[in-house]
Amino acid sequence: MSGIGKVARYVVFVILVSLCLSGQTFCSSLDVLSLTDGLKKALQEENLIKIKEYEEAISLFQSKVARSYLFPQIGVSYGKVFLSHEPRARNFFLGRVVEVPVSERDFHTYSITIRQLVFDFFGTFSLYRSKKVEEDIKRIELLRVKNSVAFQFLCHYYDLKEKEKLISVLEKEVERLESHLNDAKALYEEGVITRNEVLYTEVLLSDARQRLNTANNSKKLTVSILKKMMGKEDWEDLIFEEPKRTPLLTKSFEDYLKEAHSERPELRILSKLKDQLSYIRRAKKSEILPKFYLEGKYTYTENRYQVHEGITSVSFGMSVNLYDGGKTTAELKSIDIEEKKLSVEERKLKDDIKLELERYYLDFFNAKERLEMAKNALKQAEENLRITKIRYREGVGTGTDVLDAIAALGRSEMNYYKAIYDLLRAEAGILHATGRNLEEEYSK
Repeated sequence: MSGIGKVARYVVFVILVSLCLSGQTFCSSLDVLSLTDGLKKALQEENLIKIKEYEEAISLFQSKVARSYLFPQIGVSYGKVFLSHEPRARNFFLGRVVEVPVSERDFHTYSITIRQLVFDFFGTFSLYRSKKVEEDIKRIELLRVKNSVAFQFLCHYYDLKEKEKLISVLEKEVERLESHLNDAKALYEEGVITRNEVLYTEVLLSDARQRLNTANNSKKLTVSILKKMMGKEDWEDLIFEEPKRTPLLTKSFEDYLKEAHSERPELRILSKLKDQLSYIRRAKKSEILPKFYLEGKYTYTENRYQVHEGITSVSFGMSVNLYDGGKTTAELKSIDIEEKKLSVEERKLKDDIKLELERYYLDFFNAKERLEMAKNALKQAEENLRITKIRYREGVGTGTDVLDAIAALGRSEMNYYKAIYDLLRAEAGILHATGRNLEEEYSK
């Protein structure tokens, strides 16, 4: 029997070790993410950001295409000529007509041409500069989209943490109501209270459980959104750390507004668009002006009748478009209207940015004040529930007083956590409204 007992203890030991190892494996498979790590992952996986990165790469090569017209254009050609008759020239020799061959009937030709634009009143150069400005616009647009995605991630992240706190509050409320229901049933059995009080407590308990179930479903939806943003699968388990950031405002509203006017990507894009239009205007004006070019050419023809089979030529030329049906004039007027439109858009955007910044600025101080009040209210609500439960158990207080105290404590806890995350959301909103790089700000 002692041998069997040893074997049994060994088997139990192996099972326990296996369970511990499987538990460690399960825990290690959970991906615990901080706010910074989650934000970086979202910026790497978001498809909209990838699209903008491709657009930036395309604009880089488009500017190289525009630059290529500033360099010499080199062409090589080859051909073979087949003539129906051998070319001959008539000549007179001693009073007689003599036909002299001037070319072979079939022959090969080779040529190389180098053509360089000399001056076109900066038209080609202006087109190149407009493409370089477009390259800058795409780069700023990528930053704008990254900031937008980062702000969305921060909002969802804070929403998730707030919902987790809400679930914790509702779970405590359910526990408190269950505890009170047990006390109420005991007092009812003793004949101290009526059946109505027990029923009312059961109704409130059922309502609290329903709200807890709704909060859990809402949390699952928010988790799914965050997983999608980070490129995670639905079956992957994620644990998000509590935010460790302490919200602070270091500037006045006017200073933040000045920063927004200089750093906001949308305003920088509008400024670049104005520069681009000025280059395009110069390029369009050059279309009705002369273009000067220099061309060098070497041609070799395999023809035994020619004295010089290889001929080199250099030419300096000019071309001008005399009439284009009013196309250039219409395009220049269109550019003028586009510039006026951009000016109006800039004024509107500045107004919108000011309102956006003002909203988050006021939300920040509102949340900060609510947080201070919620701290005091939470302490008072906890003490009120403790005293009310003691009075109820001693038969001095009523069940309604206990239920009111439980509800008051739940509201105080919710107000406290809501103020915390409203403060964090307001800070993120201010940083986004000023045009800060959110990835850098939340990596500090």
